[in-house]
Amino acid sequence: MLARIHKSASGFADRLWQWGIGWLNAVPHEEDLSALCNFEFLEREVRSADVILFAGQSRVSKVIQSVALSPWTHAALYVGRINDIRDPKARSRLAAYYDGDLGEPLVIESLLGKGAIVTPCANTARNTCAFAVLLP
Repeated sequence: MLARIHKSASGFADRLWQWGIGWLNAVPHEEDLSALCNFEFLEREVRSADVILFAGQSRVSKVIQSVALSPWTHAALYVGRINDIRDPKARSRLAAYYDGDLGEPLVIESLLGKGAIVTPCANTARNTCAFAVLLP
């Protein structure tokens, strides 16, 4: 009986945790910011190993901006297209973490509730209102 109650409470806690993460990651109201952000320019100018800073629009991004006193809420490492990576070992290692179009420009980023992931640059840019590229 106690085990069943513990399991039920644990399941509720997991659902509550996932709901909280979803709420924090949600963008309260979608805005068309395409005039402010030229992501085609970003994809043209960025090179592998560049760090890209983003100003997100989600609730958690607004908290980060307030606490850090910074417009930047998120950073990602640009890795480029898997097809363009010359080292076969590095190419296969990255491909093991990404299961999409090998010609898609990719970044490595960390997301609340997901951890570190390899994702298309366009996915990161979708919920962003500004970006900056840190060049070496």
